[in-house]
Amino acid sequence: MSRLPGNSERMAFMASIPVSTGRPRSMRATSGRSFRKSSTACCPSPASPTMDMSLWAATTAATPCRTRGWSSATRTRIETPRATARAGFYPAAEGLSSRAVGRQTSPRRVGAAGLVLALMGVAPLFALDPRRPPSRYGHDVWLTRDGLPQEFVQAVTQTSDGYLWIGTLGGLVRFDGVRFTAFDTSNAGLKDARIMALSAGRAGGLWIGTGAGGISRLERGVIQVLGPEAEAADRSLKYVRSLYEGADGRLWVGTSGGGIRAFRDGRRVREEEPVSPGHTITAILQDRRGTLWFGTTEGLAAWQGTRQVRYTVREGLPHPYVYSIFEDHTGAVWVGTRGGLTRFRDGVLATFTRQTGFPADAARAIWEDRQGNLWVGTLGQGLLRRSGDTFVPFAGRDGLSNDHVNCLYEDKEGSLWVGTQRGLNRLKDVPFTSYTTRDGLSHDQINSVLRTRDDSVWVGTDGGGLNQITHGRVRVFTAREGLGSDYVGPLFEARDGALWAGGAGYVSRYRTDPQGKGFVSVLGEDEQGRLLVGTGDRALRRFEPGRLVPYDPATDRGHYRFSVMRDHQGALWFGTVEGLGRFKDGVYTLYTERDGLPDDTVHSVYEDAQGTLWIGTIAGLSRLRDGRFVSFPGRDGVGGGVVSQVLEDDAGSLWMNGRRGIIRVRKQDLEAYAGGSASSVPITVYGAGDGMESADYNPSYVQPAACKTADGRLWFATTKGVAVIDPLRAEANPLPPPVVIESVLVDDDPQPLAPGVRLPPGKEKFEFHFTALSFVSPEKVRFRYRLEGLDQGWTTARGRRDAYYTNLPPGGYRFRVVAANNDGVWNEEGATFEFELQPRFHQTRAFQAVAAALLLLAGWSVHQLRVARVEARFAAVLAERNRMARELHDSLAQGLAGIALHTGALREGEPALSEAAGRHLDTISRLVSNSLAEARGSVWDLHPESLRDHDLAAAFQSMVLEVTGDTAVKAALEVHGSPRRLGRQTERNIFRIGQEALTNALKHAQTGEVEMMLSFEPDRVELRVRDHGRGFDPLALTERTHDGFGLTSMRERAQQIGGQVTISSRPGDGTEVVLDVPLA
Repeated sequence: MSRLPGNSERMAFMASIPVSTGRPRSMRATSGRSFRKSSTACCPSPASPTMDMSLWAATTAATPCRTRGWSSATRTRIETPRATARAGFYPAAEGLSSRAVGRQTSPRRVGAAGLVLALMGVAPLFALDPRRPPSRYGHDVWLTRDGLPQEFVQAVTQTSDGYLWIGTLGGLVRFDGVRFTAFDTSNAGLKDARIMALSAGRAGGLWIGTGAGGISRLERGVIQVLGPEAEAADRSLKYVRSLYEGADGRLWVGTSGGGIRAFRDGRRVREEEPVSPGHTITAILQDRRGTLWFGTTEGLAAWQGTRQVRYTVREGLPHPYVYSIFEDHTGAVWVGTRGGLTRFRDGVLATFTRQTGFPADAARAIWEDRQGNLWVGTLGQGLLRRSGDTFVPFAGRDGLSNDHVNCLYEDKEGSLWVGTQRGLNRLKDVPFTSYTTRDGLSHDQINSVLRTRDDSVWVGTDGGGLNQITHGRVRVFTAREGLGSDYVGPLFEARDGALWAGGAGYVSRYRTDPQGKGFVSVLGEDEQGRLLVGTGDRALRRFEPGRLVPYDPATDRGHYRFSVMRDHQGALWFGTVEGLGRFKDGVYTLYTERDGLPDDTVHSVYEDAQGTLWIGTIAGLSRLRDGRFVSFPGRDGVGGGVVSQVLEDDAGSLWMNGRRGIIRVRKQDLEAYAGGSASSVPITVYGAGDGMESADYNPSYVQPAACKTADGRLWFATTKGVAVIDPLRAEANPLPPPVVIESVLVDDDPQPLAPGVRLPPGKEKFEFHFTALSFVSPEKVRFRYRLEGLDQGWTTARGRRDAYYTNLPPGGYRFRVVAANNDGVWNEEGATFEFELQPRFHQTRAFQAVAAALLLLAGWSVHQLRVARVEARFAAVLAERNRMARELHDSLAQGLAGIALHTGALREGEPALSEAAGRHLDTISRLVSNSLAEARGSVWDLHPESLRDHDLAAAFQSMVLEVTGDTAVKAALEVHGSPRRLGRQTERNIFRIGQEALTNALKHAQTGEVEMMLSFEPDRVELRVRDHGRGFDPLALTERTHDGFGLTSMRERAQQIGGQVTISSRPGDGTEVVLDVPLA
């Protein structure tokens, strides 16, 4: 659009009148101009030569129509002309009454110049973009109410450790972006609180010049007065006006009334001092050629070697009183005087005064930033920025705290600090630009923003009508131009180029109660290109030629709709208060929390190029891919809980309106979280400090709340204008912030910040106070800390710059803190403080070792005593058992044996006994034999004598010798493996089984050789007893035999210890008994 239309090129507003047939009829406009007839249903083709695009709206009249309950409405069309706009008319909707627009008013252009400048683009961050007017920079002010101890700022500099130092008439101030720390005569050793000059040392530290207290040096937290002896001999050194440290390490001191002084390594070097060009030295500079420049109250001097050149008014200075000297990137030297500005370049002197267009008298301070902007601080006219041959002001009317500027300084991150006679100011470049009423918008409360295919941006406002921004010019359309209301809600561009707007009664309104519920909540388009209208009464309708009709019944769910989006497959997606709706081929599907959404209230739906849906809800962001939802962190993560709009930039990052501000997140980080390879999602949050007048979004969630123009810039609706950013120019802050541990308190006592601090025992409370020196957005700096020696992981310090610990056990500790800047760039090295908490006497290792030894000794003694008591009791029991065994063996067993002997003799000696007597004798013999066998078994159980003092192998060896010692039988015992104790019960049962097997072999095998083998394996014990006798048939055996315990007894004993007995024998082939006992 090259120019605004004149009276003959005004906007044409087309009115329609309802007729029963719905066909058009001709009419004449009130202006007398002819309206163009048309038989088209809604709007002309976008190819029409009379327009660039179209705006359609239906507005509500005052009186409701009596027909079908519809309110009276006018459908209005606004054309953007190319040359001449012509009037016409269009058919009205059935059931809608119409009114003619009684006047034609052209939209107005306001604020064009400022908006054009603002729309030119954004330079990389961390330098002040020369294309922005200074009023578009981020601007902050600190006064005494903000913590600045004194408001008259004389000097500002930054030391190598990252701190900003501010010289005021009330003392020296250290600033970390959040906290001010004051140093004055009461707490820092300064002899005068009036700080006149500051100079950061090239090797670190800070030089301090005071009004009547001489020179001091701050190094490693300690302030020392420089050259007290020299000061005693030269009282002029007390009154310092300027300081400069040269490239060779010499410190040049400009005094008030005493000329120039030079110091090297803390000593004054008189022989190196040039002849003072005046008594009061106000400014000092050494340029790249080594020339020293001195500004005085009487002129300017350039000194090189022994040659000195002086400049006064006669040589071209606008005034002899010199305030400041600065060398720019081209090598030109700028001199600020009380009468204007002077530039020395290649031997040519140029002056800038009131007479030559310089807008100030006194140039108090000069600085060139890294973008080449030359800044001049004036006394009375504020701050000036040189752009070409002009100076652009930034003064009190723009927000500067005071128009009397004393000093300028650019920090390492590209911010410009401005010290004035009333407060400290900071200008910084910001990624966002806000367009408000001062730029020509009709209202600051923005509801919606839409980019149309001609790359215009349309802005719907909350009471200011509709705004069109094209090529930096603003056009405003209000109710006076034919809109039914100055409230504009949702916006939508149809595929035929028509622009639809909705709001309080826009497009269509169905009055269901006296107040009506015709607010249009959403506009969209279906696959057939039909306009969809969602209203406050939760209905969804489509626009047909001349009327609005209900949409597909399948979508009639009674859901309030925030947004509608048609995907690449033609499916319609609805963001509603009940969930995410999908409509395709007559089927409506509703997805809710049960399907994986973080919340049922869905505000927006965005489809990327891969067909993935990104859903903004009241509880954060969600992704839908291949039928599966993945939700991302809400309250402290993506969206801060609320996502009202989702956009994608050209670099593949997603941008969102959220409760915490405008949020940027890389899709690859979202994918990493969704795939499980990351536990969190890093985000960048932009707020009011990033160039936006406000980061708040419209709580009504009108769509679209953001859009992207063809140049890649993103536009966001806020409550204070439209916020615009170019993502490709919004570079991240690459500087990791220096991290400093400022103080350590132990039981409220400050500790020296030195390595290896040893603390006495008994300390209970530990405090660590730290900071990170990033000034771009210090409120966004994040910290993590841990106390090595106690903490297993990192602790995130949420909004705090301190950490507290109590009741630490004695030992060595290392407190470590790391920080990230506003864009998440971490200083992983951070800062550390090591200390050792010494133990009390009872906490020492020696005491604990002695105590442990005594405890062990006591425990061992108690154990031994208990073992002795148990062994004594066991010995007594064993002795009693042995005694009982002997008694049984000597009395009962022998008595039974005697009875058996005499019974047998009686049976053999008295063959004539009666049959009944014989039976009784047999019974007596059988009972005696059984009792004798049981007595022998009891004796064996009670008396395992050979196991009392020997292991199993030795017990078997003893038994073999005892059994076969007086016989001709040869018995051999082989032991495999390492014999070991197996437990009392296990050993006793194995021994008895082996004893029984050997006894049976000797009795029944009738052989002269028996073999025994005992094998010890890691998990089992095996015993084999084999003879080479006559053998037997195992099936013919009875459970008990008259000659011993029997084979059944051996099996029972084996079962008691979890083992198994296997007997192998055949008649004539000997017998083998195998016992296998597994060990747990």
